[in-house]
Amino acid sequence: MNGLDLHSRTIRHLGKSPDLRLPCYNPPMHVVLFDVDGTLIDNGGAGSRALRRALADRYSLTDGTNRVRFDGKTDPQIVREILSQHGTEGLFSPDAMPSFFPIYLSFLREELLDSKEFRVLPGARELVGFLDRHQDFLVGLATGNIQEGAHLKLDRAGLGSFFSFGGFGSDSEDRTELTRTAIKRAHDLSKGQVERDFVVGDTPRDI
Repeated sequence: MNGLDLHSRTIRHLGKSPDLRLPCYNPPMHVVLFDVDGTLIDNGGAGSRALRRALADRYSLTDGTNRVRFDGKTDPQIVREILSQHGTEGLFSPDAMPSFFPIYLSFLREELLDSKEFRVLPGARELVGFLDRHQDFLVGLATGNIQEGAHLKLDRAGLGSFFSFGGFGSDSEDRTELTRTAIKRAHDLSKGQVERDFVVGDTPRDI
């Protein structure tokens, strides 16, 4: 028995006509936040190649990415760890990020276009499309990519139109904080009608 049937029967029991002018019921939302690399797509090494080229261009580091793992980390965190390996962490301050990441993004565009092994991971397109078609799901991102980098990758995959909000490495170097930012944005968009939040990723750091 749904809520309308129950309401109507209760009114009949009281000897009144049913009031059909019931308030519109908005179901609670379920927020699903996706990581990008390794969860939705495999960029075929485009991201690491672009970062390697940017580090060589900006800091003259030719082997910058060799000793640092990328999985589950934010872009600013990765750059900071690479520079720390070379004893130059102090070069990467908040003031330096606006000059470094445009260089990275220019190389990322090139590498994504040329990446022959780029692919959407199995089931990702179907899952995101399914959630997008249901009004009680709100789909977003929680990714260590800086925002423009994430959208370049998703546009290359044909998934960009599904994601209008998220939390990004450009919001915070800390993964937990950027996820909180994504959740807050989701709650703001849904006007507080969120019932549950889900984070989907491929490493423990993602969630």
